[in-house]
Amino acid sequence: MVNSPQQLMVSAFHTLAHDWAIMGNLGWQDWSRYNDNEVAIFDRTASQKGLYQDSYHLAVGLQHDLTPQWTLNGGVAYDSSAYRDQSHTSLTVPSGSALRLGTGVIYAFNAQETLGAGFEYIHMESASVDESSLSGHYPTPALYFFALNYGRRF
Repeated sequence: MVNSPQQLMVSAFHTLAHDWAIMGNLGWQDWSRYNDNEVAIFDRTASQKGLYQDSYHLAVGLQHDLTPQWTLNGGVAYDSSAYRDQSHTSLTVPSGSALRLGTGVIYAFNAQETLGAGFEYIHMESASVDESSLSGHYPTPALYFFALNYGRRF
C-alpha cells in the first residue's frame, strides 16, 4: 500500500473588465504522510522516512479576450519543495521547489466547442539522489510542456 499525499486547493476567478480577468490558486499537499512509504529497487528497500515535508502552491494569472473567439491566458506559479533536504531526495521524484511560467490561447468555434494550445516552463531547484544502488545530481533541472486541448460543452 502506498500513502499518497492528500491536498487542498482553493481557486478564484474574478472579471476585472469585460475583456480582462484575474485568476488565482492557493494550495497545500500533505507530503509528510508520504514518509511512511518504502521503495524497493533491485530487491533493496530504500526507506523514505524523514525525506518529506508538506508543500505549498501559489499561482496568479490573467486572461484577456482579444475577440469573442480568441482568449489569451498567462500566469506564474510557485511550488515549495516536498523535500526537507535537497541533497537527499528520492529517485522516484528528484525535484525541488519550482517556479512555473505559462501562457496559452483558446479559440472558440462556437458556444459549445473550443480548441486550445499552451506552453509551460518550469524551473526547479537542484536536487541530489543518494541511494546505495543509484545516485545522481540534477544541478539545473527544467521542464517544458506543450499542450493541445479540445473542449465541448453538453
